[in-house]
Amino acid sequence: LVGKTCHQCRQKTKAPPASCKNQRINKPCPLLYCEKCLMNRYGVRADEVDALKDWHCPKCRDMCNCSICMKRRGEKPT
Repeated sequence: LVGKTCHQCRQKTKAPPASCKNQRINKPCPLLYCEKCLMNRYGVRADEVDALKDWHCPKCRDMCNCSICMKRRGEKPT
């Protein structure tokens, strides 16, 4: 399957993902979130946040609830 991989579910999708606009050391954050994960996990619409010029992804805001990020913060994954 050709497509982009979602940071949250790690599944590839052909649907346009939402991309983070945060700059990390003069480079844009490479993380993408699929529309299902953004809606189900964070209650936001991918098309709306992707249109924003300054949207920062859940990981950049230190609120990502994927299993990897939660383990890194010392929390139990959901």
